[in-house]
Amino acid sequence: GPDDGSVSVSPSQTFERVENSSLSVNCSADCYPFCQYRWTGPGNYSYGNTGVLSIPQIKRDQTGVFTCTAMNPRITNRSATANLSVTVY
Repeated sequence: GPDDGSVSVSPSQTFERVENSSLSVNCSADCYPFCQYRWTGPGNYSYGNTGVLSIPQIKRDQTGVFTCTAMNPRITNRSATANLSVTVY
């Protein structure tokens, strides 16, 4: 892996947040021996290289789609993604 459809985000795929509140989302996938992760958000901004998206104080301009990309370092060009939608008020 990861195979298409094997990447999941939890606890949800849709979030609504008040500005300056926190957001924490886990991303998981099936890879052997392990997955590498990358989070990107609105404006193609990078949000780190772990399985956890963590934003302590989210802003209105971060409303949009965040993508977790899971990659298997042993299989070149093998990756899969999961999206989540965030609305900030």
